[in-house]
Amino acid sequence: MIDWLFQATIETSLVIVLVLLIRNPFRRLFGAHIAYALWVLPLLKLLLPIQLERPAVITRYVKLPNTHDLLPVYSSPSTVNNQDIQLIFWLWLIGLLLFSLIRLINGIKFNRLLKTNSHKITLNFDSKIPIKSCSWITGPIISGLFKPAVYLPIDFENCYNTLQQKLIIRHELMHAKRLDLWTQLGFELFRL
Repeated sequence: MIDWLFQATIETSLVIVLVLLIRNPFRRLFGAHIAYALWVLPLLKLLLPIQLERPAVITRYVKLPNTHDLLPVYSSPSTVNNQDIQLIFWLWLIGLLLFSLIRLINGIKFNRLLKTNSHKITLNFDSKIPIKSCSWITGPIISGLFKPAVYLPIDFENCYNTLQQKLIIRHELMHAKRLDLWTQLGFELFRL
Protein backbone atom coordinates (compact mmCIF):
# COMPACT_ATOMS: atom_id res chain seq x y z
CA MET A 1 0.00 0.00 0.00
CA ILE A 2 2.75 2.44 0.93
CA ASP A 3 4.68 1.59 -2.25
CA TRP A 4 1.56 2.30 -4.31
CA LEU A 5 0.96 5.58 -2.44
CA PHE A 6 4.54 6.68 -2.99
CA GLN A 7 4.46 5.75 -6.69
CA ALA A 8 1.02 7.32 -7.21
CA THR A 9 2.09 10.53 -5.45
CA ILE A 10 5.17 10.92 -7.63
CA GLU A 11 3.34 10.14 -10.86
CA THR A 12 0.36 12.35 -10.01
CA SER A 13 2.74 15.16 -9.05
CA LEU A 14 4.33 14.88 -12.49
CA VAL A 15 0.89 15.09 -14.13
CA ILE A 16 0.08 18.18 -12.01
CA VAL A 17 3.35 19.81 -13.12
CA LEU A 18 2.42 19.00 -16.72
CA VAL A 19 -1.02 20.60 -16.28
CA LEU A 20 0.56 23.70 -14.73
CA LEU A 21 2.89 24.00 -17.72
CA ILE A 22 0.23 23.61 -20.41
CA ARG A 23 -2.83 25.30 -18.86
CA ASN A 24 -1.99 28.86 -19.92
CA PRO A 25 -1.36 27.95 -23.58
CA PHE A 26 -4.56 25.84 -23.52
CA ARG A 27 -6.49 28.75 -21.98
CA ARG A 28 -5.31 31.08 -24.74
CA LEU A 29 -6.00 28.56 -27.51
CA PHE A 30 -9.20 26.89 -26.32
CA GLY A 31 -10.62 29.05 -23.51
CA ALA A 32 -10.77 28.93 -19.72
CA HIS A 33 -13.26 26.07 -19.65
CA ILE A 34 -10.81 23.68 -21.34
CA ALA A 35 -7.96 24.91 -19.13
CA TYR A 36 -10.06 24.04 -16.05
CA ALA A 37 -10.92 20.66 -17.56
CA LEU A 38 -7.21 19.79 -17.66
CA TRP A 39 -7.40 19.28 -13.89
CA VAL A 40 -9.27 16.05 -14.58
CA LEU A 41 -5.96 14.53 -15.76
CA PRO A 42 -4.42 14.15 -12.27
CA LEU A 43 -7.68 12.61 -11.05
CA LEU A 44 -7.64 10.14 -13.94
CA LYS A 45 -4.03 9.29 -13.13
CA LEU A 46 -5.08 8.38 -9.60
CA LEU A 47 -8.09 6.36 -10.73
CA LEU A 48 -6.48 4.47 -13.60
CA PRO A 49 -4.11 1.67 -12.57
CA ILE A 50 -1.42 2.59 -15.08
CA GLN A 51 2.09 2.63 -13.68
CA LEU A 52 5.10 3.96 -15.46
CA GLU A 53 7.97 1.52 -15.79
CA ARG A 54 11.25 2.61 -14.32
CA PRO A 55 14.07 2.34 -16.81
CA ALA A 56 16.73 -0.21 -16.02
CA VAL A 57 20.10 1.36 -15.45
CA ILE A 58 23.27 -0.49 -16.32
CA THR A 59 25.80 0.21 -13.60
CA ARG A 60 28.67 -1.97 -14.81
CA TYR A 61 29.63 -4.90 -17.03
CA VAL A 62 31.04 -8.21 -15.82
CA LYS A 63 33.22 -10.31 -18.08
CA LEU A 64 32.03 -13.90 -18.34
CA PRO A 65 34.71 -16.54 -17.65
CA ASN A 66 36.36 -18.20 -20.66
CA THR A 67 34.66 -15.81 -23.13
CA HIS A 68 34.96 -12.30 -24.42
CA ASP A 69 31.31 -11.62 -23.59
CA LEU A 70 30.30 -8.90 -21.17
CA LEU A 71 27.22 -9.29 -18.99
CA PRO A 72 25.43 -6.05 -18.06
CA VAL A 73 24.66 -5.61 -14.37
CA TYR A 74 21.59 -3.55 -13.67
CA SER A 75 21.18 -1.45 -10.56
CA SER A 76 18.49 -2.64 -8.22
CA PRO A 77 16.25 -0.22 -6.41
CA SER A 78 17.72 0.70 -3.10
CA THR A 79 16.09 -1.08 -0.25
CA VAL A 80 14.51 1.12 2.36
CA ASN A 81 13.70 0.04 5.85
CA ASN A 82 9.94 -0.56 6.30
CA GLN A 83 9.97 1.50 9.51
CA ASP A 84 11.46 4.45 7.62
CA ILE A 85 8.69 4.23 5.04
CA GLN A 86 6.03 4.12 7.75
CA LEU A 87 7.59 7.11 9.51
CA ILE A 88 7.66 9.09 6.26
CA PHE A 89 4.05 8.12 5.54
CA TRP A 90 2.81 9.18 8.99
CA LEU A 91 4.73 12.46 8.85
CA TRP A 92 3.26 13.15 5.41
CA LEU A 93 -0.25 12.26 6.62
CA ILE A 94 0.01 14.47 9.73
CA GLY A 95 1.31 17.35 7.58
CA LEU A 96 -1.52 16.85 5.10
CA LEU A 97 -4.15 16.84 7.85
CA LEU A 98 -2.70 19.93 9.56
CA PHE A 99 -2.49 21.83 6.28
CA SER A 100 -6.06 20.79 5.40
CA LEU A 101 -7.33 21.88 8.80
CA ILE A 102 -5.63 25.27 8.51
CA ARG A 103 -7.10 25.78 5.01
CA LEU A 104 -10.56 24.79 6.25
CA ILE A 105 -10.40 27.15 9.24
CA ASN A 106 -9.19 30.01 7.03
CA GLY A 107 -12.02 29.37 4.58
CA ILE A 108 -14.61 29.40 7.35
CA LYS A 109 -13.17 32.64 8.77
CA PHE A 110 -13.17 34.21 5.31
CA ASN A 111 -16.83 33.36 4.71
CA ARG A 112 -17.78 34.64 8.20
CA LEU A 113 -16.01 37.92 7.49
CA LEU A 114 -17.82 38.21 4.18
CA LYS A 115 -21.21 37.61 5.81
CA THR A 116 -20.67 39.91 8.79
CA ASN A 117 -19.28 42.78 6.72
CA SER A 118 -21.86 42.73 3.93
CA HIS A 119 -25.49 43.53 3.32
CA LYS A 120 -27.86 42.57 0.52
CA ILE A 121 -28.37 45.16 -2.16
CA THR A 122 -31.00 45.45 -4.84
CA LEU A 123 -29.81 46.01 -8.36
CA ASN A 124 -31.85 45.77 -11.52
CA PHE A 125 -30.59 42.27 -12.04
CA ASP A 126 -32.68 39.11 -12.15
CA SER A 127 -30.79 36.48 -10.16
CA LYS A 128 -31.61 33.77 -7.64
CA ILE A 129 -28.13 34.23 -6.17
CA PRO A 130 -28.00 37.11 -3.67
CA ILE A 131 -25.88 40.12 -4.53
CA LYS A 132 -24.29 41.82 -1.53
CA SER A 133 -22.13 44.83 -0.87
CA CYS A 134 -19.09 44.19 1.32
CA SER A 135 -16.98 46.78 3.12
CA TRP A 136 -13.61 45.04 3.09
CA ILE A 137 -13.16 43.66 -0.43
CA THR A 138 -11.66 45.61 -3.30
CA GLY A 139 -13.06 43.62 -6.21
CA PRO A 140 -16.14 41.55 -7.03
CA ILE A 141 -16.09 37.89 -5.95
CA ILE A 142 -18.43 34.96 -5.59
CA SER A 143 -18.22 32.73 -2.54
CA GLY A 144 -20.12 29.81 -1.05
CA LEU A 145 -20.30 26.24 -2.31
CA PHE A 146 -23.83 25.42 -1.19
CA LYS A 147 -25.31 28.94 -1.00
CA PRO A 148 -23.24 31.11 -3.32
CA ALA A 149 -23.47 34.88 -3.14
CA VAL A 150 -21.89 37.63 -5.21
CA TYR A 151 -20.01 40.19 -3.13
CA LEU A 152 -19.30 43.63 -4.54
CA PRO A 153 -17.10 46.36 -3.06
CA ILE A 154 -18.86 49.32 -1.42
CA ASP A 155 -17.85 51.71 -4.21
CA PHE A 156 -18.91 49.33 -7.00
CA GLU A 157 -21.64 51.60 -8.40
CA ASN A 158 -19.31 54.63 -8.39
CA CYS A 159 -16.39 52.84 -10.08
CA TYR A 160 -18.26 51.26 -13.00
CA ASN A 161 -20.91 52.43 -15.43
CA THR A 162 -24.17 50.51 -15.85
CA LEU A 163 -22.93 48.31 -18.71
CA GLN A 164 -19.72 47.43 -16.85
CA GLN A 165 -21.73 46.59 -13.72
CA LYS A 166 -23.98 44.21 -15.66
CA LEU A 167 -21.01 42.50 -17.31
CA ILE A 168 -19.15 42.09 -14.01
CA ILE A 169 -22.19 40.63 -12.25
CA ARG A 170 -22.91 38.30 -15.18
CA HIS A 171 -19.30 37.17 -15.04
CA GLU A 172 -19.57 36.31 -11.33
CA LEU A 173 -22.92 34.56 -11.85
CA MET A 174 -21.39 32.51 -14.69
CA HIS A 175 -18.92 31.12 -12.14
CA ALA A 176 -21.89 29.84 -10.14
CA LYS A 177 -23.68 28.46 -13.20
CA ARG A 178 -20.59 26.55 -14.37
CA LEU A 179 -19.90 25.31 -10.82
CA ASP A 180 -16.44 26.88 -10.90
CA LEU A 181 -16.38 27.03 -7.10
CA TRP A 182 -16.57 23.23 -6.99
CA THR A 183 -13.82 23.02 -9.62
CA GLN A 184 -11.73 25.34 -7.47
CA LEU A 185 -12.35 23.07 -4.47
CA GLY A 186 -11.12 20.10 -6.52
CA PHE A 187 -8.03 22.07 -7.47
CA GLU A 188 -7.41 22.93 -3.81
CA LEU A 189 -7.67 19.25 -2.91
CA PHE A 190 -5.03 18.40 -5.53
CA ARG A 191 -2.78 21.10 -4.11
CA LEU A 192 -2.76 19.30 -0.79
